[in-house]
Amino acid sequence: MSERYAALLAEWKTTDRLAREAERALGERYSQFLEGAAAEPTEWERHQVHVLQERARARLKAALEYVASTGPGRARAPGDRGPASN
Repeated sequence: MSERYAALLAEWKTTDRLAREAERALGERYSQFLEGAAAEPTEWERHQVHVLQERARARLKAALEYVASTGPGRARAPGDRGPASN
């Protein structure tokens, strides 16, 4: 696996984990709200989850586009050592 692809995957995994944690927290907050134990989540809180989800999707897309652009028969990006040198 190239260093660049590994970095792109790591970025996606981190952002995806954060998005999932935020989704889980928002779901818990809604449960508490419906039980009368907490205030309804704010628009800002819902927006923050959406932003994290969008970032995770964008990072996954970047990783997939990198694979598509550097697959068999395609030139490697400058500075990318590729799998042969790992």
